[in-house]
Amino acid sequence: MKKIRIKEGTRSGGHYSPAVITEAKKLMFISGMPAVDPHTGHLVSGDLETQARQCLKNIQYLLDAAGAEVKDIVKITIYLIDGEKWVLINKLFHEFFGTHRPARTIIPVTAMHNKYEIQIEAVVEIND
Repeated sequence: MKKIRIKEGTRSGGHYSPAVITEAKKLMFISGMPAVDPHTGHLVSGDLETQARQCLKNIQYLLDAAGAEVKDIVKITIYLIDGEKWVLINKLFHEFFGTHRPARTIIPVTAMHNKYEIQIEAVVEIND
């Protein structure tokens, strides 16, 4: 994955890249992952941080199942009830992604089904 930024532009303040180019021949599209424990099928109770961590765990489970790694994620989309919580999301993404910075979009929404506070979807390059 090659990161692209505007020439002479400032570095993005969040944990993302403005654009990325992938040469992958295969892409995996991860559906919006809510904070549901895949072993019980129940919503994980707790605050937004707890729910966001479960979403990221669910993405990690799917990466593992596909033989991919966090560094293979090229795009993340986050649907978030409270758009003011982007600082928390940046913190969690820094922990999850380390130095990797995929393209990212945060979309504030007014409500989600089943009282979810967050859902995260991803596009992953698969390099066999």
